[in-house]
Amino acid sequence: MGSLSQNRMKAQASVEMMVTFALVITFMVPVLLLLLVASQYGAESASISQGQASSHLVADTINDVFTQGPGASKIILVNLPGNTQKFAISGKEVTITMKVGNGNYEAVSPVFGNVGNFEIEAINGLFPLRIKNKGGVIEVAENE
Repeated sequence: MGSLSQNRMKAQASVEMMVTFALVITFMVPVLLLLLVASQYGAESASISQGQASSHLVADTINDVFTQGPGASKIILVNLPGNTQKFAISGKEVTITMKVGNGNYEAVSPVFGNVGNFEIEAINGLFPLRIKNKGGVIEVAENE
């Protein structure tokens, strides 16, 4: 009879352990999902900030080259986030369009020079950009 009692005790301990693990997992899953959502929001926020900073950098450089007059030129290294869909310069603004969780986000910076049209689709990472003042009109091109 002693061995039957010991087997029941082992079975009860096993069931208690499984119930304990099930409870721990039940409480951990929502916490982990919450952390995953929060980290995704943080990464999206960081890419938006990076896009805005890149837009401001390009616009400020265009403005510098414009104010320096004809013949002025600069080469800058632009860093676009991984979710960039389009980088465009037209009219009086620099626009970086990024795909975010709820659609598209456009980081826009104004320029006060006459800028020729420039557009690149689906680019991300570092790339050099040449900005040149040709007779009061700013030309932007990838530096090769």
